[in-house]
Amino acid sequence: MTLGERIRIERTKKHLSQATLGDMVKVSQQAVGKWEKSLSEPDSETLIELTKIFQVSLSYLIRGEEEEPLLQKKEIIKIPDKYSDVYVALNGGDDDLTQDDVDAIVRFIEFTKNNKK
Repeated sequence: MTLGERIRIERTKKHLSQATLGDMVKVSQQAVGKWEKSLSEPDSETLIELTKIFQVSLSYLIRGEEEEPLLQKKEIIKIPDKYSDVYVALNGGDDDLTQDDVDAIVRFIEFTKNNKK
């Protein structure tokens, strides 16, 4: 499996679009697409940022050396697809959040949207 294939797999596991991932690492959607097609590769700083976003080790991302990605958290937090942009807002600051916290945030978003109507 190539680096590009691992980036695509990990991105889809996190329910991130190419554009959202690109925004997170400050590159274009096209750049992410090229990585995933193995037409180019991210620079070293971006690779490190990707390991943080995907919660995997650098050796897994580059060489696929581990069978399973190393989780940095005990719990994998699920964010509904229609709120995948919430992940961008939480990235880097969600270490202490639980699934219940994220569910409460989603309920607040729904409440706010409904009160605007």
